[in-house]
Amino acid sequence: MTKPLLIGFLTFTLLASICAYLAYQRYTIVRNEERENAQNMAESVRSRLQQALQYSLSATQAMTMLIDKQGIPANFDSIAPYIFKAHKYIDALELVPEGVIRYVYPAMENEGVIGYNILLDPTRNKEAYKAIEKKQLFFAGPFKLKQDGIGVVGRLPVFINDKFWGFSAVVIRLPTLLKAAGIDTAGNTSYFFQLSKINPDTKKEEFFLPFRGFSAKQYEAEVAVPDGEWKLLVMPVNGYKSLQGIIPVAILGLILSLTGAIFAIYASRTPARLQQLVSQRTEELRQLSNHLADVREEERLNIAREIHDELGQHLTVLKMNFSFLETSIIETDNRFKPDLDKIANLINDMMKAVRKISHELRPGLLDALGLIAALEWHCKDFEKKTGIRTSFITEFPDGELPDKIRTGLFRIFQESLTNVARHAEAKRVDASLNLQDKELVVLIEDDGKGFNTTSEYHHNTLGILGMKERAIMMGGTYTIQSSPGKGTIIEVIVPFSNIK
Repeated sequence: MTKPLLIGFLTFTLLASICAYLAYQRYTIVRNEERENAQNMAESVRSRLQQALQYSLSATQAMTMLIDKQGIPANFDSIAPYIFKAHKYIDALELVPEGVIRYVYPAMENEGVIGYNILLDPTRNKEAYKAIEKKQLFFAGPFKLKQDGIGVVGRLPVFINDKFWGFSAVVIRLPTLLKAAGIDTAGNTSYFFQLSKINPDTKKEEFFLPFRGFSAKQYEAEVAVPDGEWKLLVMPVNGYKSLQGIIPVAILGLILSLTGAIFAIYASRTPARLQQLVSQRTEELRQLSNHLADVREEERLNIAREIHDELGQHLTVLKMNFSFLETSIIETDNRFKPDLDKIANLINDMMKAVRKISHELRPGLLDALGLIAALEWHCKDFEKKTGIRTSFITEFPDGELPDKIRTGLFRIFQESLTNVARHAEAKRVDASLNLQDKELVVLIEDDGKGFNTTSEYHHNTLGILGMKERAIMMGGTYTIQSSPGKGTIIEVIVPFSNIK
């Protein structure tokens, strides 16, 4: 192999390796997002499904309070409507003395089950006897209901003076259960769902929803119910687009690699031309890196918005529903107030965590109020978290800066303070942003232990290289002045002409 061909081969290999790495990183990001989104959806549906089943326990317990010491239900017809109204994910309430359904609400829709003896029905009594044996709420089904339709029945055995009296039961139709869990069988939520359970008699897995050809890329979550687990499967409607997301990058990488190899062959014969081509390829790779950084920033913004809007909205609705439930329970029985207060505090903590994660991904102030407000907020938050006294001064009128400049300066500022917290052992940080001689200048100075800037380790640190690259992308410069024991000064300069 001649020297030009060898140089071309090596150039192609190098560029192909770099582009393959970038494509793989892109694939990893998209794949992880897909996995995380599907897992979050499965967990969200699982949680709502579990909660819907838990409503049944409080309803059955409330009905047991209607039974006096002689085993006679008092005021069932007048009180059952209130219990039914307070539990929206329940379709019927039943009292079943000695295994015979005698009391049911709503009566008109369920009159066909009056007089039905559960314990004498061999197709139903096994699960009924299990409820008696376990002495706790037991869910039977899903199966075909006597009053038509498919549903589950939760039976809570009632004992008076240690003697079995009967059951306090609830009926949940399958459409109600799916609605409570937010399961859309038509795929309008961009996901297909499947719900299954191991039949306690046949030991075979039974499926309750239309089969959609679930593949190995599905995600699942276990839903705890008495006598086993329900398996919840989640799969995106349109399949996974991880590979689709890297095709443009892979094609671009192949083109760049082939182009680079061809140019390297010709440039190897002319050193000056080689230098020119190397510079050109470097600039193209820098532009590619810049594009990937923009894509990553956009993804962070989208994720932050999704967390803040979608999850935040769900938590707000959860808090409102819980407040209504809390008021209803306390009016009935004040003993649960301490536990309800703990749950309320937990919901508030979750809402704070959502806001915190959203801010860390992409501060809303950066887009809403501009760079100055975002930097001031970040300094205060940094001081609060680390205990390092932090000041920020500026005389720059925060006008309409391009998004690329706002984002670049904020990320450099954020990374610089992160390095101070990790390595500097500083007690104070002073930062400023001003316009000097038609240049936008950002200064960050700490009184930490400093370091040797000529050290090969610090010179090639990925964090510092990343900040330098961001500054170059803005047409500016990034410099560090430091020495052991004398702190560190970081200076970022962006010509104002580049900003406009």
